[in-house]
Amino acid sequence: MDMKEQDRRATAETGELYSLRFESGNAGQAERIDFAADDAYQALVIARRESGGRPAELWRGEIRLSTISEISDSFWEIRPSPAKR
Repeated sequence: MDMKEQDRRATAETGELYSLRFESGNAGQAERIDFAADDAYQALVIARRESGGRPAELWRGEIRLSTISEISDSFWEIRPSPAKR
């Protein structure tokens, strides 16, 4: 197991694993950022900070929670993902 995988497992033990997924085409910027958060509220706070103003999807594990996008300087639109039936 490499160091990145060890870090990911340690992070998952301290909180839930979330990720921000971006559309491809942003040269030089990550298409995915993984992080740990205690709950969905904390994940949204982290997502806002880490997105750099880019629209992104917020995921908890393999479940898409929402899409976030910056409307203006301090206003963000959060669109929940439809519930699976």
